[in-house]
Amino acid sequence: MNRTTLFFVLMASLVYAAEGQVEHQNDVKIILETPVQYGVGYTHSFNQIYAGGQVGFLSEPNSTLILGSMQALGVDEIVVDLIENAFQFGWVFELNGGYQFEKFYAGLFFQYITLSGDETPNDIVELVLDVDLNAFPRLNQRVADDTMTLDSDLTQLGLQFGHNFDFSDSFFLNTEVALSMNIGSSSSVSSPDRDYSGLSPLMDDYLKDIYRSYAFVPSITVGFGKRF
Repeated sequence: MNRTTLFFVLMASLVYAAEGQVEHQNDVKIILETPVQYGVGYTHSFNQIYAGGQVGFLSEPNSTLILGSMQALGVDEIVVDLIENAFQFGWVFELNGGYQFEKFYAGLFFQYITLSGDETPNDIVELVLDVDLNAFPRLNQRVADDTMTLDSDLTQLGLQFGHNFDFSDSFFLNTEVALSMNIGSSSSVSSPDRDYSGLSPLMDDYLKDIYRSYAFVPSITVGFGKRF
């Protein structure tokens, strides 16, 4: 056996031995993350390292709690009234990863939240953006209601710390505390009555500063899951 063959045999033996020492684990769980989402999650663990993802939806009362936390940090009430409609419903997508020690874990996560709203008050938009909505062209000649909808997409970066309580070898209860901050956003306004393409950039710039300064979201999660 030449040296090259011996080298590959030894390397294969080491990889096989190391693979035998790695403990793989898969978790699937349903989660209630207040005030962010109701959803489902998946986690893959190997030794002390974990990585996973979650998907869920945001609605009442969570949306109200998020706005309440923003207002507690200093957002003006009129701004809360503006974005309240954008927090009517949203989808939440999350990627996370970190380190496990005993039954505890700590790590980082990214959340992408898409928010869809109901009618946004025109007078508040005119006040906060200092614009005259009548200056924007109508889409047709009929008598218009001048309705407006505000949508926002948020990207959050956060820290999480949690603990798993085992019921058996297969089932567990998960508790977690987390805090996220806004690292990016995109907002737009639309209407079936007027062309607000020129208004959307103004709204986007205005809300970027609001979200970046005040969208610090603390959360508490309870999850129930199964290992396999």
